[in-house]
Amino acid sequence: MVRFNRDWDLAGTLRDLDRAVALNPSLARAHQYRSAVLTVMGKFPEAVEAARYAQHLDPLSAAENTTLGVRLYFAGRYQEAIAQFTSTMATSPGFAVAHWGLGETYRELGRHAEAIAELRQAVTLSDNSAYMRAWLAHALATAGQQAEADTIRRDLERLASERYVSPFLF
Repeated sequence: MVRFNRDWDLAGTLRDLDRAVALNPSLARAHQYRSAVLTVMGKFPEAVEAARYAQHLDPLSAAENTTLGVRLYFAGRYQEAIAQFTSTMATSPGFAVAHWGLGETYRELGRHAEAIAELRQAVTLSDNSAYMRAWLAHALATAGQQAEADTIRRDLERLASERYVSPFLF
């Protein structure tokens, strides 16, 4: 994952993960990470299948179940993503990332009220994380609620003057 996140060597990362899978085919996390790399490479069908296999290997994992939802979302398979996130939340209602994924899917579909409700839940469940607040601000702005989005942005700017906040969030 250092090769992926630091070096941005997608081909090398995929080779490493293929080797990890060859060494331990039942390691769900290797399939999950592989699905991330495939997503970045734009290989959405393969990414979904890798995530689905990871979920198959660890069906009770909120992370693996949410990852499958995220891959479906990036593949543009929104109804399947909604079903996957909803299923994940049925067994792991406190998993903030599942609420984020459902909220983002709703936002993509123009279902603003539902998106904002899910993203507010993600903020609460993530202990008010800057990451989740930024996504909430994005959904608010998309829904035309610019004043609240600007309030969140200003709060994140203040936070960034005190500690590191990724520029991506802005």
